[in-house]
Amino acid sequence: MKTLDTKDPIYARWMNRGLEGSHNGAYYYAKEIEDLILPHIKANVFVVTTGGTVQPKKVPDGCVFVCHHNVMPVEVYKPFLNRGILWVCSKPSTVEKFKAAGEKTVYIPLSIDVKYVEKFKTEKTRDIAFVGNFWNFKEKYLESLPLNVHHVGGLPRERLLQEMAKYKRVIAEGRCNMEAQVLGCKVELPDYKKSTIDVIPREVLDSRDAIPFWREVLLEHESTTRLSK
Repeated sequence: MKTLDTKDPIYARWMNRGLEGSHNGAYYYAKEIEDLILPHIKANVFVVTTGGTVQPKKVPDGCVFVCHHNVMPVEVYKPFLNRGILWVCSKPSTVEKFKAAGEKTVYIPLSIDVKYVEKFKTEKTRDIAFVGNFWNFKEKYLESLPLNVHHVGGLPRERLLQEMAKYKRVIAEGRCNMEAQVLGCKVELPDYKKSTIDVIPREVLDSRDAIPFWREVLLEHESTTRLSK
């Protein structure tokens, strides 16, 4: 197996710039796929974990590509379309968007490193917070929240988990939603009131328990796809 991952020099330089929002679920999900899942699978495939920050010419036709954009995936990944790529998505609605564009795609549930997150459990000393990155499309929603709702985001993962663990109630989606459940918070979903943003409930899945899902998908792709040189 070959990968284009978070150790790629271009991606590493981008992360080291410390830009706001760079410490996000996409980065840590990619890291866990690389560290906890792929080492346990033997398959002759090329897997791209880092998303659209990579150069299209570095991505071979017929590879497996982890999708990190769920709002407008077809538009975001346009340079990579029509190349026989298998798109791995963590939302059924994203799978449907790729299918509508004629792309090969599959759903694998989102997962987290449960053992790591559990280490941050602590006494609940605060009431409620919205937890996650403050992307532009969330601006009106965040402004609409009551003043007693704290906003926690834009932090390195360790700091984020330390802060989130203190809250009794957490408004979150995606990986933050799952991490909040592990931390013993009562979890609520945000309502962005936008039809293009599919916010779905998440069941906690440890990345180690996700290995069989990934193995089945990668071996099937290996058996039906010939990688370009």
